[in-house]
Amino acid sequence: ARTKCAARRSPATAPARAGARGSAAAAAASQRTCAAEARPTQSGKRSRGSSDRLPIAGATRDGGRTTSRPAQKRQRRHGNFDAVAFQRSLQAFASWSNERLKQLLEANGQSKSGNKSILQAKCAFGDAFGSLPRCPQCLGGTVKFRLEGPDGCLRSLPGLYGSPNEQKGNGGAKNQAAKRYYCTGYYDDDEKVECSWQSDQVKLGQWTQQPAGA
Repeated sequence: ARTKCAARRSPATAPARAGARGSAAAAAASQRTCAAEARPTQSGKRSRGSSDRLPIAGATRDGGRTTSRPAQKRQRRHGNFDAVAFQRSLQAFASWSNERLKQLLEANGQSKSGNKSILQAKCAFGDAFGSLPRCPQCLGGTVKFRLEGPDGCLRSLPGLYGSPNEQKGNGGAKNQAAKRYYCTGYYDDDEKVECSWQSDQVKLGQWTQQPAGA
């Protein structure tokens, strides 16, 4: 009996017992880790640190980061022109009468001048993108917009759809410096207040589909 007790107290046997206890603790920790990984998080969601979590709707990954794409509403607000959307809207007004086109422009506070092709273009633009605001520079004129002509250059609506004289005097010549949106000023009583503002973007307003008086 004295010999067995001495063997248990012997320093030579202590490392072996410590190693056995360390192995058991490591095994228990490994089991707890596996159980935690297998257990689903609350409400079925992945943990915050998970690298494979679902991306935000409408988002793309840029160099490992998640970035949201610009929304369509933001595009309308800043006035980015989409030729396909404009042409689609233009076809919707092909059968409208001049009077009805003018009523829709009036309901949205837009200019009602021009022939039928110009009126259709104004309605198509507003329907696709929004109403044009007052000029941010002179504060009196209404912002106008240009469209690409057959040569690819931006031209005013009278320069595209007006009479031969209007086409010659309104954007008939190539103008590489022309921008999409512009203002020519306004009339203060009988006096013309000139304005040379132009930009590739503009903040557009709301557009109603209901013509005035309808």
